[in-house]
Amino acid sequence: MSAARQNTLAIETPEGVVFRYELAMPVTRALAWSIDAAAIAVMSNMVSKLAQIAGAVSADFASALAVILYFVISVGYGIVLE
Repeated sequence: MSAARQNTLAIETPEGVVFRYELAMPVTRALAWSIDAAAIAVMSNMVSKLAQIAGAVSADFASALAVILYFVISVGYGIVLE
């Protein structure tokens, strides 16, 4: 009843073209996730420094800027790199 794990995914289009993709293993996915998380953390740290500088103008403005830029980074990172 147990089937061997497939390492590739084959998709055939209606035109008869077959695409074969190698599937990522859990370790590969975990490493990719950790690289993405580290990149987002570094960019968020830079935004935090920018918000601290903007804090000289207004504390509320600095908080709003930090929240908006964090959202842009966390969502935009996934959109751009997809």
